[in-house]
Amino acid sequence: MLVKGLTLMSTLRIVFKNTFLKHDTNKKLTDELVCSDNPKWITYKHSSYYISSKWKNWNDSRRDCLQRGADLVIINNKEEQVSEILVTNANIVWIGLTDSDKDGVWKWVDGSALNSFWGPNEPNSRVGDEDCVISHYSWADFPCNYTFAWICERN
Repeated sequence: MLVKGLTLMSTLRIVFKNTFLKHDTNKKLTDELVCSDNPKWITYKHSSYYISSKWKNWNDSRRDCLQRGADLVIINNKEEQVSEILVTNANIVWIGLTDSDKDGVWKWVDGSALNSFWGPNEPNSRVGDEDCVISHYSWADFPCNYTFAWICERN
């Protein structure tokens, strides 16, 4: 959890482990890093992220994000994948990737192009109908009715 009074750079080292923003290194923690409407929202670059403290299935997790004016996180690049792992302490979380429309055709919730960070032998549909994706160091397909924490993203 973030603590008031930390400088922006020390906070970023805790949250994003040496990923630097172009800001005054002595600037105090402000709404640039934590959105004022909810301390669970973390702003990084051009997006804000909500890390849930509850567990829900993929559909309920997405519904929660939509109610917050966001959607499940879309991981666009390796830096965002690494940041997500650090922020969640490598906990398993739902991300906004699914093949529920057509088996084997993976799509982000916004329809954007897929950048893949699949784990070894993934996706595999090992337990049957695994149409949703979790992130835990890398990605794995899972049944959508399992419950995990989730990350919302809004721009």
